[in-house]
Amino acid sequence: DRDTRRKYMLHAEVNLCSLFTRGNVKLIACTTEPCTSCAQMLCAYGVKEIYYRDAYPDSQARAICELYNINLTQLTDYPVIMSPYDLREKS
Repeated sequence: DRDTRRKYMLHAEVNLCSLFTRGNVKLIACTTEPCTSCAQMLCAYGVKEIYYRDAYPDSQARAICELYNINLTQLTDYPVIMSPYDLREKS
């Protein structure tokens, strides 16, 4: 059950922050809106812009980002990228 496991999973934002030092990354893009904890961490690492596609249930990311003047933007109009393999299957 994904919802039960979610609170025990290491989120992608945690892995991302392990790859840079505070203040070195200003913009990130992720599939899902950061959860509350990840939004707090991204704020602490000095990220100023966050772009995401899908909403995260019960996240306080928007309130955290507003408080710290971080641009949090949901992308709703984005290109669909298909691999050459996908294109061959449709023919």
